[in-house]
Amino acid sequence: MSQAAPVITRPPADIVRQTPVSQASNGICYAVSGEVTVSNTDLERMVTAVPVSAAAALERKAYYFVPLTVNQGDETVIADRYDVALSDNAVCHRNLNLGDSQCVFISTRLMDDKFSVAFEFYINVGHAVVEKAGVSQAFADLIWKQVEANVKGETSLDAWESRKLSTTTGPNTEKHKNE
Repeated sequence: MSQAAPVITRPPADIVRQTPVSQASNGICYAVSGEVTVSNTDLERMVTAVPVSAAAALERKAYYFVPLTVNQGDETVIADRYDVALSDNAVCHRNLNLGDSQCVFISTRLMDDKFSVAFEFYINVGHAVVEKAGVSQAFADLIWKQVEANVKGETSLDAWESRKLSTTTGPNTEKHKNE
């Protein structure tokens, strides 16, 4: 009886060194490593859909589409293919700063469909754009008004958690209000 080869995990820095990076027509750098089920054509289309004006905020960033990004204690490793045993500790994405650059590893097999992969990618793009461009005061005022009115409709648990923590008293209340 034959047994499948064990899944190989590597540190993110090894993936960065070993994986060639492509640059889309809008300037975004990205790479594919391991057994990713979303086609290269779909990934390229997803990346090039980001407007050039938004892509400019992604300078010194590269997006790595990998099967699984896995937390192992304090370490993050990248699996070369999907494995059920690793999926319990897998995360949607992980950022790694290398010098003055940032690499974002997006788990494609944790979600396993192109809509979910695109959603995760665009969330990361959106965060980077907001970090670079900031948020207008009018938008910040609107969001705070919605927080006070307890408006529902967040797109992530992080948003819900930040909203909840920004309206309670505690050592990080001000931090969560600003976020």
